[in-house]
Amino acid sequence: MSTQMLDSNLFKKEDLVEDIINESQLLHILHSMNFAATDLVMPITISDEILIGSLKDGRLKVNKPIKVRFSKEDGGFVAEAEEFSEFGFGASVPDALNDLQHTIVELYFTLMAEKDRLGHDLQLLREKLQGFVSINAFEKP
Repeated sequence: MSTQMLDSNLFKKEDLVEDIINESQLLHILHSMNFAATDLVMPITISDEILIGSLKDGRLKVNKPIKVRFSKEDGGFVAEAEEFSEFGFGASVPDALNDLQHTIVELYFTLMAEKDRLGHDLQLLREKLQGFVSINAFEKP
């Protein structure tokens, strides 16, 4: 797995730590931060690929980690979930990740609502997505 330096963008620890589920990646990031008492750290080194275990939407739970790849493009960042051919964009890595998480949530609910009207490719995508994400049975209405 390669790493890249992410310019001088500021990252809040809680934005990164909340979504990273790979312990070795988390330890690498905490080490890069020198675990300072301050909430802001600049710049940090982050892997260009992480696994996420949350979509930040209480209605859904992630059953299988979703691989997310980051890249820098046109002065911003892109978070890509290759399994679903979905992207998130933002001025920072956390912004791009948040956008991607929102996009996956919207994709899930759209594919479930339209399941009887989907073509073959979208049916396959729906089935693949269901292997990673499901309704959170513990979410209160």
